[in-house]
Amino acid sequence: MRPSDFVFVLFSVILGVSVLARGVHAKAGRTYYTDAQIATIRARAARTDYASQKDAILSKAKRLAEMSDEQIWDLIPDADLPRALNVCFGVGCPVHGDQIFKEGGHYPWIMSPDKPFKVQCPVGKEFYPSNDFGSYLKGGRKEKLDTTQPYVDDGFGYVAKDGKRYWFVGHYVFWELWRHNIIDALNACANSYIITGDSRYAHACAVALARISQVYPKMDYRTQAYHNGKWPAAINGRILDYIWENSVVIVFASAYDAVFPVLETDQALRAFLSSKGVFNPREAIEQDILQVQVKDIFQKKIWGNKFELGSLSTAALVLDNSDPARGATTQQMIDWMLKGDGDLEFTFFNGFDRDGIGGESSLSYSSIWNSRMVAAAENLGQLNVDIVKDPKWLQICRGPSQVRVLDTLSPRLGDCAGDIKGAPRLIQQDVLEFGASHLGDPYCAAVLRKGDLDRPALMSRMPEKPADSNKTAAHTSRFPNAPFTRNLGGYGLAILELDDGATKRSATMYYGATGASHGHKDRLTISYHMDERDMLTDLGYPSHWGPRADYWIKNTPSHYCVMLDEQAQDSLSAGNLTQFVDLPGLKLAEAQAPRVWKGPVKDYRRTLALLDTGEKSTLLIDSFYVDAGSVRDYSFHGLPFGVFSTGEKLLKAQQGGSVAGPEIGPDNADPPMSSGYQYMTDPKWYQPSEVNRFDWTDDDGFNMSAWFPRFSFDEVIVANGKPPVKPGYPDSIPYILLRGRGREPALYLAVVDVEKGSVAVESVERMDADTPLAGGCVVRLKGGQIWRIYVNGSGRKAVYADGVSMDASFAAYPEKLPGKGYLAGSGSLKRPKGRLVRNEVGLKALVEKVDYPGGRVWVRGWRPRRGDVVFVNNGSASASYTVSDVAKEGDFYVLSFGATPIITGRYRAAWDAGRKLIVSKERIGGVYNQFEARSYTGMFALSEDYQHAAVIADADKAANTFSLDKDRSPSLFSDLNRDGVSYVYISDFGPGASLSSTPATVFKPAAGR
Repeated sequence: MRPSDFVFVLFSVILGVSVLARGVHAKAGRTYYTDAQIATIRARAARTDYASQKDAILSKAKRLAEMSDEQIWDLIPDADLPRALNVCFGVGCPVHGDQIFKEGGHYPWIMSPDKPFKVQCPVGKEFYPSNDFGSYLKGGRKEKLDTTQPYVDDGFGYVAKDGKRYWFVGHYVFWELWRHNIIDALNACANSYIITGDSRYAHACAVALARISQVYPKMDYRTQAYHNGKWPAAINGRILDYIWENSVVIVFASAYDAVFPVLETDQALRAFLSSKGVFNPREAIEQDILQVQVKDIFQKKIWGNKFELGSLSTAALVLDNSDPARGATTQQMIDWMLKGDGDLEFTFFNGFDRDGIGGESSLSYSSIWNSRMVAAAENLGQLNVDIVKDPKWLQICRGPSQVRVLDTLSPRLGDCAGDIKGAPRLIQQDVLEFGASHLGDPYCAAVLRKGDLDRPALMSRMPEKPADSNKTAAHTSRFPNAPFTRNLGGYGLAILELDDGATKRSATMYYGATGASHGHKDRLTISYHMDERDMLTDLGYPSHWGPRADYWIKNTPSHYCVMLDEQAQDSLSAGNLTQFVDLPGLKLAEAQAPRVWKGPVKDYRRTLALLDTGEKSTLLIDSFYVDAGSVRDYSFHGLPFGVFSTGEKLLKAQQGGSVAGPEIGPDNADPPMSSGYQYMTDPKWYQPSEVNRFDWTDDDGFNMSAWFPRFSFDEVIVANGKPPVKPGYPDSIPYILLRGRGREPALYLAVVDVEKGSVAVESVERMDADTPLAGGCVVRLKGGQIWRIYVNGSGRKAVYADGVSMDASFAAYPEKLPGKGYLAGSGSLKRPKGRLVRNEVGLKALVEKVDYPGGRVWVRGWRPRRGDVVFVNNGSASASYTVSDVAKEGDFYVLSFGATPIITGRYRAAWDAGRKLIVSKERIGGVYNQFEARSYTGMFALSEDYQHAAVIADADKAANTFSLDKDRSPSLFSDLNRDGVSYVYISDFGPGASLSSTPATVFKPAAGR
């Protein structure tokens, strides 16, 4: 068997046995829930530790189950009754405006089935519309309503005098009627039947499904809905929009499977449905709901965020159809997912990065991928189609739960969850259960135990206890509790953590996920966390889409970045890590991201460090190096609440307008300005000092001070930035812009001190150097210690004002004993009265051989250590990996990287000898492809037997072709095992690539004095 056994492939013999051998027939019994699974669920329901889950499900089902058949039938409206995602997009309430979002969040309106077709404002508690729409609906909507009267809504909204339309009824229909009273209640009834066996629940669910079968084919979200400010919505879907409708597929399909037995045995049900013209409820539900949904998925009318993998696999399992005359067969659905437009294999190899994160910058969105992949694997597994073969599945299951800070928080990147004070760590019970049960992964089991989730959810089809397995015994990787400094090279995030004796701290630098959907223009942005909240905050998810979201919330100036020539970053291209240090007392990361800008950019790079002062306090040290543009603006904002102050001299205060100009504000920038500066209002200019200081104090007792030595800025601007209008958010946040002009390379340096109580730093003094991109400062602590800090981004020797010379990149040491000094980067530090401190140089190794399926690399030369972050470089290509193990084998060192795969992509492709190109049959760029934000140049293309690796000289993402650094034999990139499919794999590793790491030293500052 060829090495590609390590990747999942669809074996026709397996499918032939598992699906086709069952013969041509209609669905004959339950297939989503097995008898054993139902018995397990009922056993759980009898336990006290499941009581709250059981009660919640039964409570939600109660209202529908207690209705008469006629009431259920009447509950479900005709297809053409408009649905509205919002009442008035971005506007809110006709009386209280956008304050409604401040009170109630993104979807703030209060609704209840006890007040049908009414929505209540959470601010003034008034109800809309003013008319009784329920009576109007019962009368067949034939009455002529006077919609000129205040707040009268005939289903198509109330139009105010200013022309704004408020969809009161439509909003109720979308949320309360369809989502809660019908879809959620129907789902709860199905689950209640599985839990209790009480046929009342199945009966109510079946009536609802039968009624829905009469209206569902006529439902068209594109023409019947108001969505994000548009009527008609002009996007696909049925009841809901094209993405959310996937959840409807899962609910209707699994509910149908749950109540399947009663559809024939419940005579009262059949009698009632016959009176309504539904003589064969099974046929009606399958043909007029499920097969309609399947067709929509095939046509990508129901689609998005990889939800379709979970929804279609559920339909395939439930329908259990092998008769093409009855619609799409289960076999066709499997083929579509694995071989066709469902892109399951493509997504696995090219959508997920090597850290197991899906192709979206936002963890909130990418985690959906993990959940839906696991759902697809579970559903296909019940069809005897095993897709869980590749070791990368371990990362899929660990996935977003690994991207955590201080064990409790998630970094708020892109369109993220959480609020202005932080987001909780993302724990996906379904994904972790799958990893623990199917892969026997101790990490997944440990996270579940720690979160008190080590028992399956009540309705889970997982076994009661994780199955014993030896599949991943080799992958029991180290993953300690906080503080835990580490680098996620696939996702593009450096996490620095330390415990200074008073509290645990964490800082992150995001240099760019390979996926870019739901991302912000924020490459090299930073965050800072302590005491289970964010100190340096991201604005996160926009409150609404539109210009404010595009040009402010998601744009560069609202993040901790440097703007060039008053423009935002041009792209969402990924950056790369260039240095990484994990020493006791010093945690440091450096990354660059020049490709986010158009035009020549010589340098766009940041170094972030956490320094333990030895006095139970920590300094966050930020240095940003820029060699591009002629106007550079370093943007910074501190604690979002409390008092902001500065002792700097005020030069001028602009009344009105924004940083973009005195006549330009958020609502009158025409056309919208891509810089986003129109959203930084009421700017004030302060005197640039030798060191500019700003202070923040908030209501939770935190104090923050930030010092900015003046190296490359000549303007200091403070303006108000408005965060999203959400509950608990401030009305505005002070933003600092440090503006520098000129063509010389620019250095920005910041020292940030955050403490619970008073800050530890007394003062900061600037220290110049004779070299561009080099400088430093002297930090005096209130406890008496003095720290000297040196940064050097020039790559050559710099001499500082105090006589110190350094050609390394970073140094910090205290003047007074006791204390430790630190030196990071290749080179040395020479103090006038101290001994020379030199880091080891030449920490490089050459890759000689690679075992791609096994994830091992043979190198010659320098020996990396376990835990080292190493940089694999080949020409312009650079990537970072963490070494999990090192073994000596003759003249070589053999490196492995734990669960992290070193195969990063795979395409169905072959060598075109005539054009001397590898031609892919799959897109090598585009949305939901991790390589869209990354360059292939310098990476390695591998033959399908992994025996040959060639350097990629260039890639044409529009033409889906790779050119190689030298001519290759056609036989290398062909169908070597003659199975009809030729694969080309992508890797950062290959013979001739070099490996390196960042040298770093701890030294005694007083030695030699």
